[in-house]
Amino acid sequence: MNRLFTLAVLSLSAVFAMAQPKNVGRALLKLTTYDEAGKVVKTVNAFVCGDASTAVASFDAFNGAARAVAVDLKGTTYNVVRILGASNDYDLVKFSIDGKGAPLPLLEGSGKNQKAGTTLYLVSSPDGKREVVSRASVLKTEEYEEYFFFDVTVANQATNFGCPIVDAQGNVVAVVKENLSKGAANAYAIDVHLANDLTVNAQSALNADLRKILIPKVLPADEKDAYSYVYLMGNLNDPQYGAALSDFISAWPNNPEGYVMRADASVANKDYAQADADYAKALSLANDNFRADAIHYAYSRAIYNRCLDEKDGQAGTWTFDKSYDEAVMAYDANPLSQYLVQQGCCLFAKKDYAAAREKFRQVNAGHYGTNETFYYEVLSAERCGASQQEVLALMDSVVAHCTKPYDLTAAQYLFERARRLDQAGEYRKAYADLKDYEQTVGPRRLTDEFYYQRGKVAEKAKMYQQALEDLETARGFNASSRDFYDLEIAALYVNIGEYDKAISLCEDILKNLPESADCYRFMGICYGEKGNKTKAKENFNRAKQLGDDTADGLMQKYM
Repeated sequence: MNRLFTLAVLSLSAVFAMAQPKNVGRALLKLTTYDEAGKVVKTVNAFVCGDASTAVASFDAFNGAARAVAVDLKGTTYNVVRILGASNDYDLVKFSIDGKGAPLPLLEGSGKNQKAGTTLYLVSSPDGKREVVSRASVLKTEEYEEYFFFDVTVANQATNFGCPIVDAQGNVVAVVKENLSKGAANAYAIDVHLANDLTVNAQSALNADLRKILIPKVLPADEKDAYSYVYLMGNLNDPQYGAALSDFISAWPNNPEGYVMRADASVANKDYAQADADYAKALSLANDNFRADAIHYAYSRAIYNRCLDEKDGQAGTWTFDKSYDEAVMAYDANPLSQYLVQQGCCLFAKKDYAAAREKFRQVNAGHYGTNETFYYEVLSAERCGASQQEVLALMDSVVAHCTKPYDLTAAQYLFERARRLDQAGEYRKAYADLKDYEQTVGPRRLTDEFYYQRGKVAEKAKMYQQALEDLETARGFNASSRDFYDLEIAALYVNIGEYDKAISLCEDILKNLPESADCYRFMGICYGEKGNKTKAKENFNRAKQLGDDTADGLMQKYM
């Protein structure tokens, strides 16, 4: 009996050995990821799937990783080159590897036929040197959004997580994942199709999961999608952005937009020679989709913005003169008003205000004037010594080109016109603009300083009630400056003949500021106007003692 039992066991073992898949261990990898400082993030199981350069591992290992390497069972090391897709929710990343002698990939199997009771096989390598193939029976299968999830007889331990589960033919069906249920003895597995369906598309530049991985991503296969992806990345100093640009230019070397984007990145790194070379290359490839004038304009803007950032107005070989020349070439190639505006900005930066004004006037004289271009002309005209009347007429054009209801940009122009109207003595018009400014911006965005300044404008316009209201509003905005605003209100009371109110307010102020010369001077004036010479003299003398140089002259007036 014992002999028969032993023969039976040996026969079953032979059957299992014949049934289990062969050479599947050649797809196994040990993946190690590193952060930007070179510190190990994690070492996990991975495997090659679909083709020899594509592999699958856990997202957790890539979170914050800037570099990664993989080692197969033979000890061959491969660099992780690009991320092909990622999902934090499913804890999966698809990535590409480089190197010669690539491992044998597993082909995809189907999860549809893996019902409860089906025998599958776990492929693992606890020591990283030899494959171990063991049964992994399916306990339960669930389908969700065309993918399958399995409860399997695989121990819920780290040596199994990330390993492939294959069918009898050696085709990979699922990836082992940790079962987070309390006390779970068995792991679960997730459909490998989910990993292989992970992709990078135009919107992936904004994908939160992909952004957590600092290793460069593969570009979308479509040229327009790839351009959108690179454009949306937007961080000129990000090494991933540099890698994406290089990939884009390598894939589509005749697209001038790639060179312009790389030139912008070079400018951010102050590599002006590389930027010059890329703009020149872009110009040599100009086409109907990206014309030469647009490239000259982009070049001019890049030079202009960089020179503005420099104290001496020069960035390497880049100058405002060079920016102006590029803007002229843009206009010569295609006479658009924006190229004239750019010329005007360059001339203004060079302090050639007369020439700048002429460029802006040329734009504004046509049908292309905007509130912005008229304001540029205002600034140029002022520096050319234009009269207040000319400047105010131009400011009227600025505001006239703002659409009602006004937005925050228009509000700024209202404020600027009000400032110039105040300087010109047009106080009521100035107050009206400041009123519109307040309504557009909203009181919550304003400060006590605004209401104080508007109150002074109202006072000069003899709009005393409005002046008083603004000063009281300013006082309410800033409790720490209450005494200052009380003094301003007292001065207003004096100016409008509200002498009793002025005296009462000054007496209150003196409780906090007992040595306020202003208060004593105000009260001296009030008592003088009321005919009380004794009180007037008393207060003027006190003001004089506190250093008021005007007290003697005022005393003579009222004595």
